Amino acid sequence: MVMLRGRYGLPGQYDLGPIMRRRVAETIVRKAGLWPGDRVLDAISGDGLLAASVGRAFTKCHVVTVDDNAKSLKVAKENVRLEAATGRVTPIQCDLTDLPFKDESIRIAMTAFAFHRQKRDPAEVLFEVHRVLEWYGKLMVVELDFTRSRYAGKVVNKNPFDEETLAAMKEMGWGKIQVQKIDILRDGTLLNLITAKRFDPEVDEDELDEEDEDFEGEDSDVEEDEDDDLDDDEDEEDDEDEPPAPAKKKAPAKAPAKAPAKKAPAKGPKKA
Repeated sequence: MVMLRGRYGLPGQYDLGPIMRRRVAETIVRKAGLWPGDRVLDAISGDGLLAASVGRAFTKCHVVTVDDNAKSLKVAKENVRLEAATGRVTPIQCDLTDLPFKDESIRIAMTAFAFHRQKRDPAEVLFEVHRVLEWYGKLMVVELDFTRSRYAGKVVNKNPFDEETLAAMKEMGWGKIQVQKIDILRDGTLLNLITAKRFDPEVDEDELDEEDEDFEGEDSDVEEDEDDDLDDDEDEEDDEDEPPAPAKKKAPAKAPAKAPAKKAPAKGPKKA
């Protein structure tokens, strides 16, 4: 375990070190798929490295990083300044379950190494993040799973994205939820990437049901045609594959039996 000191660090917290955290931030930046003008939310600021990396990489995007801890936000502000991203990243201290943003006003929400430090249920924060995201907006979270780690008893939340949290996310409208294992640390801690998109469970389910019905109807007709074609093809294949019947061999013609040679009549004694 690395106990952080100095730049990028939150004193007394479990962390991977500045090199690994920067690599993780760069990975999220590459996978984010941002466009000029997009608004990005760093849902739990922490040390602010993720927000600073996004602001530095995407100069035409505006990043908002929020946290309810004044000390963490102070570290984040300093790191944003050191990364020369002050004009593109706005740190805000607020209640994480009551974000000061309008509905559907954020394009992408992300955070890294934050939920395992939170005493509250992650679903409470994710519910509010779901509210402020645009339709089909993306969520990207890098988090640690201490379930099999020797430090499991030293963290607040050893596995923030367990089955219970993932089930709650589906109920509140998150879709296409994926948990990808990035790495396994030496102490047994898992490094995971969790991704999801914002959906409305009621509306989208109805739409999907209608699409499924149409799709099934089309499939039924196609399948019948395909079956007919397949039957014809099978008949043709059977004809092609069936070897021609072997020609009956003609019995060799028997040579006509030769008539027995007539014996010449016995000659009588010569007359004197």
